[in-house]
Order: sequence, then structure tokens, then C-alpha cells
Amino acid sequence: MIEKAEVTALLQQLTAIKSEYFHEDEIMAFARDWLCRQELPAQLHEYHDAKVTDFHGKNVIAVIDGGRPGPVICLNGHLDTVQLCGGWTRDPYGELDGDRLYGVGALDMKSGCAALMVTAARFAAAHKTFAGKIKLALVSDEEGPYGLGTNALRNYGYLSTNEFVEYEDTFAGKHYFKALVGYNYEQQYYKQTYAYNDDLLTPDVDNINLAMGIENKNVTGDWYKWRTAGAFARLNYSFDDRYLIELNGRYDGSSKFPKKQRWAFFPSVSVGWRITEEPWFKVSKNAVTNLKVRASYGSLGNSNVGNYAYDETFSFSNGRIINGSKVRYTSAPSPIPESLTWETAQTLDVGLDMSFLSGRLSFNGDWYSRKTLDMYTVGPTLPDVFGASSPKGNFAEMTTNGYEFIIKWNDSFNLAGKPFNYSVRASLADYISTIDKFNNATKSLSTSSLNTNYYEGMRIGEIWGFVSNGLWQNQAEIDAAEAKAREAGQKYYNPLMQTSKTYKLYPGDIKFEDLNGNGYIDRGKNTVDDPGDRKIIGNAEPRYIYSFGFDFEWNGITLSAFFQGVGKQDWYPSNEASTLWGQYNRPYGQMPKWHIGNYWTEDNPDAYLPRYTGYYAPLYKGTNNANTRYLMDVSYIRLKNVQVGYTLPEKWTKAIKMKKISVFFSGENLWTWSPMYRHTRDIDVTANIYGTDSVLDTTGDGYNYPTMRSYSFGINLTF
Repeated sequence: MIEKAEVTALLQQLTAIKSEYFHEDEIMAFARDWLCRQELPAQLHEYHDAKVTDFHGKNVIAVIDGGRPGPVICLNGHLDTVQLCGGWTRDPYGELDGDRLYGVGALDMKSGCAALMVTAARFAAAHKTFAGKIKLALVSDEEGPYGLGTNALRNYGYLSTNEFVEYEDTFAGKHYFKALVGYNYEQQYYKQTYAYNDDLLTPDVDNINLAMGIENKNVTGDWYKWRTAGAFARLNYSFDDRYLIELNGRYDGSSKFPKKQRWAFFPSVSVGWRITEEPWFKVSKNAVTNLKVRASYGSLGNSNVGNYAYDETFSFSNGRIINGSKVRYTSAPSPIPESLTWETAQTLDVGLDMSFLSGRLSFNGDWYSRKTLDMYTVGPTLPDVFGASSPKGNFAEMTTNGYEFIIKWNDSFNLAGKPFNYSVRASLADYISTIDKFNNATKSLSTSSLNTNYYEGMRIGEIWGFVSNGLWQNQAEIDAAEAKAREAGQKYYNPLMQTSKTYKLYPGDIKFEDLNGNGYIDRGKNTVDDPGDRKIIGNAEPRYIYSFGFDFEWNGITLSAFFQGVGKQDWYPSNEASTLWGQYNRPYGQMPKWHIGNYWTEDNPDAYLPRYTGYYAPLYKGTNNANTRYLMDVSYIRLKNVQVGYTLPEKWTKAIKMKKISVFFSGENLWTWSPMYRHTRDIDVTANIYGTDSVLDTTGDGYNYPTMRSYSFGINLTF
């Protein structure tokens, strides 16, 4: 049997290969030679029917092709989804289901290659009937693999035009008029033809004419096209710079919708009134420099749906071998919505602009309410006997209310006989989004803290979780809780979270509050009306987004700073946030330094973390078992920019025949503080904490490149 130590040795050898991509010939040759040394003849190959699911499901790492004499294992080429060492704890050979071999995720492409080779060898050794070759499918999505002859033709086309004409004039000195009309058109299409065959005569020439295969040749294609068109107009009028009005209108059409619902009209209107320009407004300009009220209402359309979401579509694949050749097949198309049209956002905005003291103090404020209608989302729940999932359509509505305020002060005075100029500014913004309509009649919840089962009345970003009363400190407390659970017919007080092999609680475990009073921890019916022992414990959306800064200038010295932050935001790490959970998540992971001395022991009963153990369900299961104790406050304040400069006196620069000499320093993201940093700084709260950077091949929260801190020094010379 091949052990994990052999994978480690393989990885060491693979690391020495200077290949950047996993489909390069050095890695494939290494894999082929290694398998041959295991007396498992291997060749390079591609198998297009090895479908790969995402990490929520099973990963197909091989397909047993029984169409040739003797079974052939065609290994899936997506090396980031093949089985690695961790999966062997459950099944050393993967799971065989029909003609597919399943595994779990790998960590990177080279380790995936090693796992792929070892998995193939172990599988072949375990299934004695195996008598064929192992075909390595080390391919990327962009290029054909070595060992195949391929021809690919891709044709993209994009056409865009935006034509308009405008007229502007002022009549009788007080009537300002401006009009604009226009037309825009956009079109994109894509066409691909891909032909392949195997058994190349020579690996040096990748040309389909040299591919001699008979049974595996195929031609596939892809095609789509979409178009949008629209006419638009705008009319502006103002009288004596006191009364202002603007009218807008768009008439847009999109090929992504059925013909009868393809076109829609989106109007808007805005008005303004400058009170300080009224003849009857006798307040001094030195006191009230400007006073303006404004309001607007309008709608915009969104056509961001699939190109053929309104129509039945078919996909074709190669099926089983019948009478010596693979038969093309298709399946019944998915259901389509009864109607499909534009998503519309209707926004009402009311604003106030004010300035005082000859413009030294100014204020700008907006309050807005946005109603989003006909949102494109999942349809009503269908009975199981329907046999298909509900199609997406215009089934939801949402309201967002928010405000934005900006206040500024700028002034100057003499300091040591020289002008000291300065300005201070601050801003504050906030919003709340609420679901008004959604197909969830029972208001069912998901088990995740970030509830994705939307329901009417739900605030976007709700975090559902359990209430923690600290940590269990002694066995007597646990025995009393377990006794109440047995009285309620439950074997354990907390049957939802496996903190030990038998769900038995120990001192140092997290203590959860029995909110519904039934004697044990449960989720009830997992609905809004009966959530069991869960409740809303926080919100993932950022609140009270603020900024402030200042600028000083005196005697050639300049100083400016800009701070930015979020006043309130909650985060409960997912189960794969190993940067935070460490070995609570997976015992073979790295132990974060901040865990040391910070977990419960009999000698450290006031610790923040529970007793130290791996696969600890309240943390390992992440958002499924969110609780108040480990709900993170990721609000923050950041010094986003600071600049310091000095301009030499003019008499100095003239002496050396220069007009101006300035030196400066600039720093970006120099300092950040967050309440979470009282526990750990391993997570950068200013980065995308909910999820992972797309360039990283990992799963979980907090795996992001930190916000870059930069310093720059410079000198400006003017001759």
C-alpha cells in the first residue's frame, strides 16, 4: 500500500520541476514515468466526460471506460480537485460509484499531480480486475493536452455605437435651456469550433492531421449572441439660476428577454431650488452663502441575465458506445419562467446643500430610498413530483434606505506673520436593505449563519446564531444541563455540535443558552417563527461608513492626512478560516501564535478560547454553529493616506537659478485598528474577509492578500 510518506517524496521531486503550469510536459512525463515504474503502463490522454463538481459536492477524479478491451482509468485533468492525503482517512482508494471514482480537494496543482498518481496506483491495486492503461489527463481549460491532436477556432465580435446631438442656449438672460437626444447600440457574439483526436504520431507536432485515433475523435462547438439598443433624451431648464429641473428618459431593449417583454421605458426627473438666490432672501452672504434643496426620482433597468434564460436550451454530449461508436445524446431542457423582463431600480433622493460664513463651512446631505422590482432570482418552490428545479424569473423585490453626509471647514489666519491655511472634512454614510418579496412562504432559514434563504422582512446581511454564556467550568454544571436534556428525551444537552466523539461535554467547552427552554440545544423548525435556540446575533453588512481628513499649509510646509473606516460590521468565520481557527478546524493545521496561552485549561479558566481539540464543531463547522462569543467585530479605522511636503524659499531657489524645489513624503495604509485586533492581527479586516481572493487556490474566509502598505519619497524641480 502506498502511504502518505510516498506522496511527500513525490512532492519534493515535483517541486524541483520548474514548471509554472500543471499541463506542461515535464510534470506529465514525470507522472507517466512514475506510474510505469509501478508496473502500471500510462499514456497521456484527455477525457472530456469527466465532469467535476465544486467543493460542495463530490469531485470526479477518474472515469472507468469499459468501451475498450479491458477497463481504462481516464484521470480528470483538473488537478485542483483530485484526492489528497486528507481524503484517505475516510476511504484510501476514493469512492467508486458506477463508472466514476470520487475524491476530495487538493491544495495546489503540483500536490494534486502527486495525489493523482498515487490515487491511480492505489485504485488499480485495489481493483484486481483492472487490466488497462492509466490515461493521464493533465490539461488546462485553454490548451489541448499533449497526446491529442487539436484544432480550435474561436471568433469573438463586439460592436458598439453611441450617437447623440445636443442644443444649448440662454434666452432673455434668465432662461437657460439644454436638450440632448441620442441612440446607443451594443452587440456581442462568440463562436467556437473545437476538433480533437488522440494517438498522435509524434508529440512534437500538435496537429489533428497526425492524430490516428478512431474511437475518441470528436468535434464540439459553442455559440452565443446578445444585443441591446436604446434611445435616450435629456432636457435641462433653469430660471435665473434659482429654479432647476432636469428630465431624462431611456427606452431600452435587450435580446435577453422575450419579444413581448424586450423593451422598457425608464424615466427620471430632478428639481432644485436655490433659496439664497431669491429676491426676498435678505440674509447676508457672509452668514448664509448658499442654501439649496433638491429632489429626484427615477428608474434604471438591469438586463444582467443569461443570454437565453427565457428560452429552452439543449446541450449535447457523447454517450455510451453503441455498435462501436459513441452516440450523441441530449436531455430535456430545464423549465423556463412564464415571463422574463427587466429588473427595475426606482430611486427617490432628497438633498440639501448649505454653505455658511463666506463658504468656509459647507454641508452636503442626501437621503435616498431605492426600490428594486422584478429581481431575477429563484422561483416558487415546486413539489418533488414535478421532477425539476424551479426556474429563475422576476420573483423578488427589495428596498434600500440610506443617507450620505459631508461637512467641510476651511479657513486661514496669520501665524508668525505668514498665512496658515487649513481645511478639515468628514463624511458619513449608511444604508439598510430589506427584502419586500421573495418565494419563501414558510420563512425557512438556512443552517448557515449568513442566511441565504431570503424571506419577506429580512434585512440583508443577517447573521443567525446561538447565544453563548461563556465556557463550562466544572462537571457539576454539565451534569445539571445533561439531566435537563434527558428529562426532555434527549441523550445530550447539545446534540447539534460534536465537541467530542460521543457529543459528551467537558469542562472548557462552549456553553450555549437554551433560548426556547425545551431543555437542550436545537434549531426548532429552522424558520423565522421557530428558530429554536438561534436568533439574529449580528449583521455582515458594513454600517456607518465614515472618513475624515485635514490639510495644513504654512511657510512652505504642507501636511495632509486622510482616515477611513467602518463603524459597525460583524463577521463569523467559516469552517475553513484556518488562519483564525487553527487546529480547532483541522488538527494537522498550523497553530496560530495568538492561541498559545489563550485557550481553556484548569489553570487558565478565564481564557478566550475553549479547550484545545481538533474538529471542534462550534468552530470547525463554522457558520453553521455561529455564536455570540466568537462573533467578530471587524469595524475599523485606517490611516489611508498621509503626505508631508516642504517647498524651499524662493530666495534660495533663485540663488541656484531654479524656479521651485519641493520635497515630499507620502504613505498609504500606514495604520489600522479594529476591535478584532485585541485577539489577533492575522486577519486584515480591510481586505475581503468574507471569502477568498480569486487568485488563491483555497477555500474559506480570510485568505486574502493584505492591503498593501507603501511609502514614497520624492523631489520636484521646476526650472
